[in-house]
Amino acid sequence: YKMNYDSPIGNIVLKSDGYSLVECYFSDEEENEEKNIGNVVLEKTVQWLDDYFKGNKPLIKDLPIKFKGTEFQLKVWNELLKIP
Repeated sequence: YKMNYDSPIGNIVLKSDGYSLVECYFSDEEENEEKNIGNVVLEKTVQWLDDYFKGNKPLIKDLPIKFKGTEFQLKVWNELLKIP
């Protein structure tokens, strides 16, 4: 699943495997959207981003994120989640 999010700082492409957010990146061009109707992960991510850009401080741990990387990188990602 994939969708574009028009943020105040540019277009953000969000990708989900149906269970977790697996990619989030800036893109100058809108990418073709795949079927994402009813994708709870993308809907929750959009709500989180809306909240963030309104100046609130949503917690990153509230998003179902699937981190990718080496064992060391995964340890770093998990430690970063502990920062308020």
